[in-house]
Amino acid sequence: DGAFTQLMLSTEHLVTMQQGFQKVIDEMEKTESEGDKVRFAELQQLLLQSAGRLPGLIQELILDPCVVPSENIQSSIRNIVKTIRVQQRRCLIKLVHTPYSAKDLVEDLLLIMELQLEQQDIDVRYQIASDIPQLSYPKNPLLQSLVHLLHNSIDSILASEDTPVGEIDIQLSMQSGQFSVHIKDNGEGFDEAVQPKLFVFGFTTRTSNSGIGLHTVGNFAANLKGSVDVTSKGQGEGAEVTLLLPIEEPITH
Repeated sequence: DGAFTQLMLSTEHLVTMQQGFQKVIDEMEKTESEGDKVRFAELQQLLLQSAGRLPGLIQELILDPCVVPSENIQSSIRNIVKTIRVQQRRCLIKLVHTPYSAKDLVEDLLLIMELQLEQQDIDVRYQIASDIPQLSYPKNPLLQSLVHLLHNSIDSILASEDTPVGEIDIQLSMQSGQFSVHIKDNGEGFDEAVQPKLFVFGFTTRTSNSGIGLHTVGNFAANLKGSVDVTSKGQGEGAEVTLLLPIEEPITH
């Protein structure tokens, strides 16, 4: 009982810390819109300093095995901590327009999807080409697009009766001067007749899906003058998706 009570108190502390972090973000956006450059700079410095310390403080607070003896509880809390790290980077990139690497992008994506991939026992492999420059696309929408694509692969794998072990391969590279994200899975795939409908809003081959994932990805790519293409050799043959985005110069001040 004592350990559980301590965990609940620690979790409340965690929520309070998250709320404080979000308040700084909100005030920064307000002061920026008001043109208060001095206050904005002060808040930006506070945010940058706090961002580096917060994950470590949280780990010290709630990951002490003497306080939380259950490995299942620790695993859940670790996932929260990892998610906070991702949110910090996403907020900071939005506010200070910091370019990010392809490696950062993949690591954040896998942190977001880690729990679901583990629960479904799906193996993910990734390769990152060495010639990819720093990226300056809006990171939140790009991450969300990649999350949609991984969700599609996971759903396809779970729907396949002939897939003993789920596998997803992610390749990040440069293709004809464009940034390329290629995702391949060994799920159920689809027939050629389905392909023209894949990006139509609301279209889905599964009753449990909303049918907006690929439509959202398509809109994101189009807004950046890029493209997204999904192919399959047929039912039971898995699927491949390629997202291509033109490289832009990083935003600097």
